[in-house]
Amino acid sequence: MVRLKGQDIREASQNGSGSKKSTTKGMPRDFRLLSLVSSPWQRREILFALILIALFLWHEPIFAPFLSSRDILISSLGWGITLGALWAALFLRAILKHRWRVIHRWRVWLGTLGLLMVALGILSFFRAPSGIFYDITFGGKIGQAITGSYLESGVSRIVLIFVASAWIIAPGPSKAVTLGIIRGLVLSYAYGVIVWSNLIQAIKSGYAQFPIHRFLAHGIRFIGSAFGRLIGRKPASETKDQLTAETDAASGEDDGSPHLQQALDQLLVDTQGGKHLEETPKHPVQQALDQLLVDTQGAKHLEAMSEPPGTDLSISMKRERKLPGLTAIWRQPQEPKQTVNAMESGGNGWRLPLLNILHTSPEGGISEAEKQRTALRIQDTLADYGIEVEVEQIKPGPTVTMYGLVPGWVRRYQDVKERDEKGRVKLDERGRPVISHVENKTRVKIDSILAREKDLALALAAPSIRIEAPVPGHSLVGVEVPNSNSSVVALRSVMESRAYQEMRVKAALPIVLGKGSGGETVVTDLAKMPHLLIAGATGSGKSVCINTLISCLIMERSPLELRLLLIDHKRVELTPFNGIPHLLTPVIVEADRVVALLKGLISEMQNRYKLLEKVSARNIQSYNRKTSDKLPYIVVAVDELADLMMAAPYEVEQSLCRLAQLGRATGIHLVMATQRPSVDVVTGLIKANFPSRISFAVASQVDSRTILDSVGAEKLLGRGDMLYLPLDAPKPKRLQGAYISDRDVDALVNYWRNSQGSALSAIPLEEVPVDDAKGKESSDGQRDPLLEKAVQLAQQHSRISTSFLQRHLRIGYPKAASLMDLLEDSGVVAPGERGASRDVIVSQKGARSSVEEQR
Repeated sequence: MVRLKGQDIREASQNGSGSKKSTTKGMPRDFRLLSLVSSPWQRREILFALILIALFLWHEPIFAPFLSSRDILISSLGWGITLGALWAALFLRAILKHRWRVIHRWRVWLGTLGLLMVALGILSFFRAPSGIFYDITFGGKIGQAITGSYLESGVSRIVLIFVASAWIIAPGPSKAVTLGIIRGLVLSYAYGVIVWSNLIQAIKSGYAQFPIHRFLAHGIRFIGSAFGRLIGRKPASETKDQLTAETDAASGEDDGSPHLQQALDQLLVDTQGGKHLEETPKHPVQQALDQLLVDTQGAKHLEAMSEPPGTDLSISMKRERKLPGLTAIWRQPQEPKQTVNAMESGGNGWRLPLLNILHTSPEGGISEAEKQRTALRIQDTLADYGIEVEVEQIKPGPTVTMYGLVPGWVRRYQDVKERDEKGRVKLDERGRPVISHVENKTRVKIDSILAREKDLALALAAPSIRIEAPVPGHSLVGVEVPNSNSSVVALRSVMESRAYQEMRVKAALPIVLGKGSGGETVVTDLAKMPHLLIAGATGSGKSVCINTLISCLIMERSPLELRLLLIDHKRVELTPFNGIPHLLTPVIVEADRVVALLKGLISEMQNRYKLLEKVSARNIQSYNRKTSDKLPYIVVAVDELADLMMAAPYEVEQSLCRLAQLGRATGIHLVMATQRPSVDVVTGLIKANFPSRISFAVASQVDSRTILDSVGAEKLLGRGDMLYLPLDAPKPKRLQGAYISDRDVDALVNYWRNSQGSALSAIPLEEVPVDDAKGKESSDGQRDPLLEKAVQLAQQHSRISTSFLQRHLRIGYPKAASLMDLLEDSGVVAPGERGASRDVIVSQKGARSSVEEQR
C-alpha cells in the first residue's frame, strides 16, 4: 500500500510537471512577460530600478524640501545647530527609552533649553568677514532676536535668561547664591560709605594743616619770576597800583576796603617774605599763571562771579572771606568769553544763523524682517526663471532700499567616461566603462538679470524697480526696491552729519543734495561743479531742490562772501527770498529784464578778469588770498529756463553759455532748472557747458536722455527722488533730495532781514536795453568785410536767402544767417521767416548809406 501510494505520487508529479510545461508553451505572449516577475528577487530588482528612475526624474521636488529645511535651520541657529542637534538627540533618546524621567526631570530639560538660548545669544555677537554668517552672525536669526540691535540690551537679556535657567534647574542653590550676592552688595556699599566719609574727613584735616595750593603758588611764582628776569618787566609799585585800580573798577568799592587790601597783600607778598617780590616786579606772564592757578583752586568763588546782576554785593563779599587772598584777582575785570559757534560768526559784523533755526523730521524706514522677506523674494523669483543669485548686501535708504546681488552659477551635468594615465577607458568588475557625473559651472550673465526687471517688479508688487549693474565700487548687481514707508530727508539732519561738517571746512560753496539709495549722505561744492542743470516734471521736487540749495548757501555764507541773482517767472518759488541782503537785485519776475541783466553780469565777469590779471591770480580763491579787498561769489538761479528760451532764445543761450564757459574762475556759478527738458530748451551748447546735472521724474525716456544722456529718470518715484550726474562720474546716482519746509524758509529769511553788518560793496549790473545790445552787436558785425559783398549781392537780385549767401560767398550756414540778420537790421532786406528768402527793399546807394550809418 505504501509503495503504491508513493508510486502514485510520483506519477502525479510527473503528470503535473508535464501539464505545466505544456501550459507554458501554450500561453500567450503577455502571460509570458508576467512570468518574468514571478519570483520575489525579480520583483525587488524591478521595483528598485523604478525607484531610481523616479528619483532621477523628480529629484528637484523631492530633495528641495530637505535643502530648504537645511538652509532654514542653518540661518536660524547658525553655529548653534550642533548644540541644538545634541539637545534634540538627547531629548528624543530620553523620550524613547525613559519617558518617565523626562516628565519627572522637566526642569533640567527646560533649563538646558534656556542655556542653549544663552549660547546662541553669545554667538550672535560674532560674525564672519563674509558669507552667510556675515548677515546672520554665528548665532543665527534666533541669536539676533535674543540680543536685539543694541549691545547693552543684548547682554542684559542673556544675563536674565541665564539666571532664569539656573533658577529653573536648581531653585534651591540659586536662591542661596542670589541672597549671598545681595548681602555682599549691601555690605560693600555700607563699608564703602564709611571708608569714603573717613577719607573725606582725613583729606579736610590734612589740607587744613598742609595747604597744597600755597606750595603750588610759590612754585609758579618762582618760575614766573625767573622767566620775567629774562624778558624784563615793570616795577612792582606800578604793578601794585595797576592791580589796585583794576580792583576798584571791578568791585565798585573804595581803596579802604579791607578785603581788597588783604587781597593785594596776599598777591604781592611771598610765603618767604615780601621783599623778594618787591625787588622783583611781576610780569604779565606771571599774572596769567596766577590767574590759571586761581581758576583751578578757587572753584568756590566762581559762584560769586556768576551771580546775576541784581545780587547784593555784600553776599558775594561774604563768600569771598574764606580765601581773602584771592579776592583781588576775582574782582579784576575779565573779557567776556566768546561762546559763539563757528557757524554763528560770519565775520565783519555779519553773524550766520545757527542750525537750530531749522526743524527736523522723524526718519522712517522699513523693518529688518521686511528687508529679509524682500531679499528672499528676489532670490526665489529669479530662481523660478533658472537664475541663481545670492543677496550679499542690503542698504536701506530713505525712499528705496538697494539689494546687492552676487550672480550665481549656471550648472550643467554631463556623464564622462573615466580614463587612466594611458588614456584608456577604465572598466569596472563587469567589464563596463566607469562613468562619472561631472558638473560644469558658468557664471550667470548680467543681461539675464536685467531682462527680469519687470518680473521682479511684479513679484515685489512695486510700481517700478531700478537695476544698476554693476554697483560702482562693488562687484554686485544693485536692485533698488521702493520702500513701503518712505522717510523725509530734512536739510538740518544732513547738515548735522559728519560728512557735511568735514566738507564745509574746505568747500567754497557747500551745498546739500540729499541721501543716496544706500542711506549715505551726499554733499558737494558748487564751486567745483561748477554749474548745475536741473530738470523734472511738475511736482517732482525741482523747485524744492532750488530752495534747498539757496537756503544751504545762505546758511553757510554771509553777504560779504556770497551774492545771489534769482530769476523766477512763476512769481511764487523764489520770491520768498526777497529782502535778504545777499540779493544783487530783488527777485526778477519779468522776462524782458533778464537778457539785459545777463549782459551786465558778463560785463562784471570781464571786470573781474582784469582784476585777476593785475595781481597775477588764476581764480577768485587766489585773488582773495592775495588782496584784502575780497570778491564775493555770485550764484545765478533760474527757476524756469524754458520761459527765457521762448522770450529770447538766441540772446539767452549765448549769454548763458558765455557765463558758463568763463564764469568759474571769477566766482560766477549758474543753477538752471526747467520742467521741459526738450532739445529746443536744453540745447547742445547748454548741455556742453553744464557738466553737472540733476534729473527728477520725467515723462519719457527721450526726456531722460536729453538731460542725462541715459535712460532711468522715467522710472523715478517723484517727491524728491532724483538721479544726480556729477562732473566726474560715468553714470548717474540715485538720491532722495533734501527737503526744507516753507516755515524754515520764512524763519531763515526773517533772520537775514533783521540782521545787520558791515556795508556791502555795490556790484552794478548795467541793464542795457535789448535793442541797444542788438544794435551794438550789429555794428560790430558790420565790420566784417563779407558784409559789403553781401550788400552787393543783394543789390544784384530782387530776393536773396541764407542758402544763396552760402553758395555765393562760400561760407557756412551760421555765418550766412548772421549776415542775413545784419542785412535785415540795416534795412537792406525785408523781415521774414528764418531760412526763407527775403525781398531786397533798398537800392545800392541806400544800402551803402545805411551800412555807413550803422558803422
